[in-house]
Formats: sequence, structure tokens, C-alpha cells
Amino acid sequence: MMPRTLMQYSLRSTLGMTTVLCLLLAYLQPFGMPVIGQCGLVVVVGATLGCIVGAVCRRTANVVFWSVIGVILGYLAVLNAYVDAWTDTYAWPLVGAIAAAAAANVRPGKPFVRAATAAMTAAGLTAAYLVSTWSLELSFSAELVCAVLGGSILGLATEVTDELEAIFHLPRSAMAVGLIGVALAGHRIATSYITGW
Repeated sequence: MMPRTLMQYSLRSTLGMTTVLCLLLAYLQPFGMPVIGQCGLVVVVGATLGCIVGAVCRRTANVVFWSVIGVILGYLAVLNAYVDAWTDTYAWPLVGAIAAAAAANVRPGKPFVRAATAAMTAAGLTAAYLVSTWSLELSFSAELVCAVLGGSILGLATEVTDELEAIFHLPRSAMAVGLIGVALAGHRIATSYITGW
């Protein structure tokens, strides 16, 4: 059973989310204002999607939290990578937001259900997007595999985060700082060692 936590509008959560945004903005600053504007837009859209899905499912705080984390991770996945069209810059973050929201909507204690829910959601959205843009080439299967893997990891991350919160009483805002910090470090490593990223 999850402990009752104050996730919204407490001083600790406000400080945590401010730290996440400062980390993200400091990391994106060298890329220029257009990139910062794009990231701001996808975060707002991700939070809005989280509010809608969370209100329907009656798990608003949890779904919004994971929707914002998912949209940031999706945006970092395509940041300065080669993408075929400007729509790819927005499609991947939205896939991340919706997959994370779907995983967050599953009750804690079901890691495989969460992973499968996020993976199927990400794969379905990715396939629909690729079909709608007529991207039916060799990269189609590679992008579906990435979507399934990314969705599975997001689903498992929701479960691990809930367990850490329940066992160690770690504040969710601190976990958000950790998740985004790891994602930023991963992006830096990927851009250093993977050609074309």
C-alpha cells in the first residue's frame, strides 16, 4: 500500500520540480533558445495530457508526474539526433508522455503489467505515427523495438519509484531530480560516443 504523500504544491515538491527545470534548462542552454522553447512546449503538452488522463483515471498527481518525466525523456531521445521531419521532434516526447501516463495508471505492485502496458502503448503510438507519415522502411522495425524497450523501462521505473517511495519514504521530487540527472548524463554519453546522435 502506497503512503499518502503530498506531491503537489508542498515546499519540497516545488523545490524538487524547480531543480529539475533548472537542470534541464542549464543542459539545454548551449543548444539555443529554439530548443529551450521546443522543450518548454512539450513539457506543457505532456503535463496537460497527464492532467486529462489522470482526471479520467482519478490518479492525477501520479499520472502528471510520470507524464512530465516521460515527455522530458522522449525529448532528450531526439535532441540533436537526426530526425526525418520536425514532427519527429514532437512525436517521440508525446509517445513518452502517454506511455508513462499509461504505466502510472496501473496500481503499484504489478511491475510486469506496468512494463507491458507502457511497452504496448509506446509501440502502438509509434506504429500509428510511422504509418501516418509513410515511414515504412527498414527503420520502422528498429523504431518499434526502441519504443517497446523504452516503454518497458518507463513501466519498470514507475514501479521502482513507487517501491522506493513506500519503503524508504524518499520524496518523489528527489527521485525526479535523480531520473532527469541520469537521463541528462545518458544523453551526454550518447552524444559523445554514438555517431550521428
